[in-house]
Amino acid sequence: LPQPATPDDDWNRTARRHFMRAAMNPRLFDQAGALNFITAQLWLEFHRLVEGDAFIVATEYRGFPCFRFYRAPQISSDGIGGGENLGVTTNAAGRPIAYSVFDYTTGKPHTVPAWAGYLYRHNPDPASPRGLTDLIGGIVAARDLMELSGYLKASAKLSAAIGLVETKSPTDKKANAMQNFGRTEQ
Repeated sequence: LPQPATPDDDWNRTARRHFMRAAMNPRLFDQAGALNFITAQLWLEFHRLVEGDAFIVATEYRGFPCFRFYRAPQISSDGIGGGENLGVTTNAAGRPIAYSVFDYTTGKPHTVPAWAGYLYRHNPDPASPRGLTDLIGGIVAARDLMELSGYLKASAKLSAAIGLVETKSPTDKKANAMQNFGRTEQ
């Protein structure tokens, strides 16, 4: 937990008390009233691990500051128009300036300025505006295995369906026998 460290001990105690009151109460910490400071960290890490990223917006509820949490599928380019890359609008230098976020409560997308939110992600490529799931290695390997299995099944079915053999008679060089699924033609 964050700890105030000013020279004023009374102020530090007051700040810690106010933070704990707001951070540990889901109705004061999360605009939806579901997450507190601890559970929000678990929620964010889970969605970053599975979906690649999560988005946190500093907002207010009934006049009190709080946070709003969005899952990766809610960050999208649908309905905002022009300049987005996977729901992220960037300036000429590639710095995010806005995010397109779909709000499930209203059923409509809206734009959140980059200064008002934080995209929690893990991505070693700074040129990519969105995060990648940590499961990507396993997903790619599983897909490759499924494709290989499909190719093996298709080749086995194909080889079982084709049974064409050409034979030449050793006694008559002009007579050729064509055997196709047990039939002989000359």
